Amino acid sequence: MTPVVVVLLAALLVASAQAQGALKCQATLKGWAYLPASAKVKVPSDAPSFYRVTGRFAGPGNRRNDTLGAIKNCAAANPGRCTEYTLPFADQAVQGFSGIKTIRDGAGKPTDQFWLISDNGLGSRRTSPDSMLFFHKMKVDWAAHKFTRIDSAFLHDPDRKVPFVLRNEETKNRYLSGADFDIESIQPIGSSVWIGDEFGPYLIEVSVSGRVRGVWDVPNPAAAGLVRSPDNDAIQLPNPDQALPSYNLQRSRGFEGMATWGDYLYPMLEGPLYTTAADGTKGYETRDGKQYLRILKFNMKTKTWVNGTINYGLEVNGNSIGDFNMINERHALILERDNFEGDADMACTPGYVNATCWEAPARFKRAYLVDLGDVDAAGFAKKVAYIDLLDIKDPNGVSPASRNGVFKFPFQTIEDIDVYDASQQTIVVGNDNNFPFSMGRALGKADNNEVISLQVPGFFTGGQGCSPA
Repeated sequence: MTPVVVVLLAALLVASAQAQGALKCQATLKGWAYLPASAKVKVPSDAPSFYRVTGRFAGPGNRRNDTLGAIKNCAAANPGRCTEYTLPFADQAVQGFSGIKTIRDGAGKPTDQFWLISDNGLGSRRTSPDSMLFFHKMKVDWAAHKFTRIDSAFLHDPDRKVPFVLRNEETKNRYLSGADFDIESIQPIGSSVWIGDEFGPYLIEVSVSGRVRGVWDVPNPAAAGLVRSPDNDAIQLPNPDQALPSYNLQRSRGFEGMATWGDYLYPMLEGPLYTTAADGTKGYETRDGKQYLRILKFNMKTKTWVNGTINYGLEVNGNSIGDFNMINERHALILERDNFEGDADMACTPGYVNATCWEAPARFKRAYLVDLGDVDAAGFAKKVAYIDLLDIKDPNGVSPASRNGVFKFPFQTIEDIDVYDASQQTIVVGNDNNFPFSMGRALGKADNNEVISLQVPGFFTGGQGCSPA
């Protein structure tokens, strides 16, 4: 058989398998590094003294507790499974990274530096008023397994670009807090850094020093009006005899991921829109019983939204996406995950929940290759292939966490993905450690921020070499 025929047959097999569903590719661990869970950053000297302690409002009822270390961090469904860290604590946690972008040299090669964004702090408006908002420049040393912070930029709004009242409204620099926005995705473009927010949701433009340049509401692609979650600043509860306000997105389901190509941003909602059908029934958007998410488009030159969306179908209702970046003009990387953590090999026996096991271990942690240029008549992009982040080959023992040549990434919130080195067919993936809450790597230990380099040839060849799932 000639080489040409072999190549053609391989392409036909890939095409046939894709028609049946996404292919499964194998990932190999090439690099592993971590930032300790307890990494802290000092607040700017001109920031209010209020920010020199974090987590006062993370306890029962979000009532103030100024006593350092007074609040334990334990799993709600397993009160005996606690981390070693308590709240409140001094300074600001570098903590969970919710978006990543590889920094490249002039030739497009990775420099081993990254832009990363930390989210709103402790998970909600009510828990996070004393959490500052910032993004970082980080450096990885793969050989030493170290992930270190070079610099941080704190978001601030001295020019009053934010259209609603801030927690620090009448301070000089008007630093933003976790009660103002939940920043989850990042795209540095020229002299600007574009950020996706989950509370509004909103699209935010800042300078590389974190100075706010603009904030945009989000048009509703399914109906008239805007996309709004219960945390949108425009939402207010009425008197009990009045109708509830209208909103159409779950809390904390805004722009978790955001890709870019050319002059456009592609912010992606983490949750499905809540809509009203022609017959008056209400519910979250689905196709064939499966929920789907909207990818919007924003023109950075004109600073306007572009009509139309691309749809991304979830594999399991209730799943979330973690991050979203482009490989090339039409192919993208999207993280899809469940909301669980821990190793299934150490799952609790039904009815026996305690500190020595995970009551709901991680089951679904995937990175997908998605073809945004192959969209069906209903606007759904094709899922070409995926890797299982709970089944990564580590034949060379790159990570001490590997067992029997297999490395797992069993974290609740895996929220960072980008191309690392296309010439080596590698991507980079990282977790949001939700400091001090998450403990997916080891029982009783708060998760570190881990970053891994994975070689995935199938992601750079349109799925070639991958197998039907």
